[in-house]
Amino acid sequence: MWITLLVFLALLGGLLLVFRLSKGSSASDQNTPSEAPESNNTQVKPEPIPEVPVPIEPLPLSPTQLPESLRDFKLAEFSDLDETKKQSLQLALNRIGLPSPTAQQLLLVDFHGADAHEKLVKLVAHEPQLTAKIIGRLNSAFYGLTTPISDIEHAITYLGMFTVRSLALQFAMEQSLSRKSDALIVQAREVFHVSAIAAELCLHLSTHLDFAEPSALTTQTILSSLGNLAMLQLLPPKSAVSNRSLNIVERTKVEQGAFGIHSGIASQLLMQRWNLPPALIESVGDIQRLPFTPAVTHPSLAQSHQALCYLCIWMAEGIVQKQIRRQSQINLRDKTCPELFHLQPFLDVLPLNPLPELILSPVVERLLLRLIVS
Repeated sequence: MWITLLVFLALLGGLLLVFRLSKGSSASDQNTPSEAPESNNTQVKPEPIPEVPVPIEPLPLSPTQLPESLRDFKLAEFSDLDETKKQSLQLALNRIGLPSPTAQQLLLVDFHGADAHEKLVKLVAHEPQLTAKIIGRLNSAFYGLTTPISDIEHAITYLGMFTVRSLALQFAMEQSLSRKSDALIVQAREVFHVSAIAAELCLHLSTHLDFAEPSALTTQTILSSLGNLAMLQLLPPKSAVSNRSLNIVERTKVEQGAFGIHSGIASQLLMQRWNLPPALIESVGDIQRLPFTPAVTHPSLAQSHQALCYLCIWMAEGIVQKQIRRQSQINLRDKTCPELFHLQPFLDVLPLNPLPELILSPVVERLLLRLIVS
């Protein structure tokens, strides 16, 4: 009996020892660094890894990588001119007419509210000449409508605010700017035709690419034509006519050789004289610098928007100069083209990565055909 009692006590002691060891191990586990202590019921979240900004640097290029027409050419800025040349240029630009009150309101009034439709109708309707030009353009082959447009309200309902405002702005600017000779009237009309095609392309392509502000981009595209109109005023008539037949790069080199500045600077100076918003002035200038500026490794959304505006202008120039007669002739990825060389990095990343294929797709085929035959 004593032996049985001793065995029972030994077994009981062993069980107590095992229980204490297991309890101590459990308490130790609860205080390990991977879990919160018993007294704290909230889970400790790891500290977020701070985002390191990606440096935005121009892509390194050797001179031999550049197309020949871009080598040894540096785009000038207004600040590079001496004071005498600055004053002379300002006086020459002052001879160009100021925009009409209607053009100024089309640029500055906000047409995004609930009353935007009414604002635009009131603004345009009191100028019969402007209304007639808009209705005439809408009923031309440029738009190829099957239903004739009868008035501005009908136009807004049928084609939308952006299209009608864009047209009104183009014609209001055309009425504001004078010409020096009958020969330059033809060239000025060509500039406006390029502007109209570029704005139409920009409106449709930015919509397909889901850009937030198609109207703002079309405005920047239209205003980019101001410098080309100014150069028609500044250059001698024969030079002004011949210069229009050149591509964007060669034309810029001629302008800078003659005046020390290019059409992009002229656009900005005119916009400053017209008291337009500084951000808009800067953006228009940046658009016209793109073919001469090495692209950054990670373009911002604003820079991509500017690149779309420029590419639409480039395509419009090709259409008006009859270098683009078919959709298949548009190759935005042509690295041998000086006007497209610095735009290639924009097309390698979003949001412009789908653009070269979009241009060649059936989605925009009808639009391009309409613009080409216009």
